[in-house]
Amino acid sequence: MGVLGACSSSGEGVKEVRNFTDSEGRNCQASLRRDSAHAPAASEGVSCDGAAARQCSTESTPCFELSVAPKEDGYVLRNCSACCLGTASSFFSADCRPVACASDADCVFALATCEAGRCVCANGECE
Repeated sequence: MGVLGACSSSGEGVKEVRNFTDSEGRNCQASLRRDSAHAPAASEGVSCDGAAARQCSTESTPCFELSVAPKEDGYVLRNCSACCLGTASSFFSADCRPVACASDADCVFALATCEAGRCVCANGECE
């Protein structure tokens, strides 16, 4: 999966684009913004090619969101079909699919590791 990095001189921090695939076969792209090269992602946006997004109310728009499953589900990194309103999003766990991987480099976040074809965030922390 590809990684593209760029640094902004306008005080916007470091921007990264990471491609990934989820277990439903959706080809997606996560756009991450960091305050510095080694800082956790301050914001993210996810888009998926040709993916049908969920139905949302007229106040919100369909989107995708990366989420870490709870401990009982193994802290798997998931791509969730969501509804977004401003910087907030909502989704149901049933609408989430694991981020698929062949190696750690496929896992969007540096601290995520590839285990049995799924990205996992140790102790629930990916960034």
